[in-house]
Amino acid sequence: MIVDNDKSSVDCSFRATTGVFHWHQGVGSGFANFKDTYPDGENPFKTGTFIQANTVDNEDNPSTAEWTYSVPETGSYAVYISYKTLPNSCSEAIYTVYHAGGETNFGVNQTMGGGTWIYLGNFVFAKNDPQHSKVVLTNRSTDINKLVTADAVKIRSLKYALKVKRKKGEKDTEQKPLPPFSISTTTAPAVCHDLPKEPDT
Repeated sequence: MIVDNDKSSVDCSFRATTGVFHWHQGVGSGFANFKDTYPDGENPFKTGTFIQANTVDNEDNPSTAEWTYSVPETGSYAVYISYKTLPNSCSEAIYTVYHAGGETNFGVNQTMGGGTWIYLGNFVFAKNDPQHSKVVLTNRSTDINKLVTADAVKIRSLKYALKVKRKKGEKDTEQKPLPPFSISTTTAPAVCHDLPKEPDT
């Protein structure tokens, strides 16, 4: 499932709320989910749009972007986000994943990693529970007077994880996502870390 400001999957929705600083459509390209498949050489991260807002501190009324989805069945799902990296991007964009176990905050450094899928983690979502099946981004940050961008969120069922065929005689193994690069629970402030290096193949 993909939730996007341009076009979302069935039973998914995107909405933005306005605080002190309004969301504006960003200059340049973002992700778009217009096709089921893309031919070689066509990048879906260059076919859509994104939105952006100035960051504010804890004293100001924040603006938020919210990606809501309805999972087909209760189970574990991998959550990915995408955003646009700009010259004035903030180093701490706060995302909150609402899941069956509660809420988990992430501090994401948007000065790097834009224009691709960034893995946040695996979470359990319950069917028909929209209040605990969403990702929320706020423009509230410790890195004020910068820009936070919002684009797309992808939800991938772990029940149907891709099987990778090994050499003859070896068993198939699941292709698992990378570990999250920044995470904290709601009982502590979100902490920003650099993106992890991709493991050697």
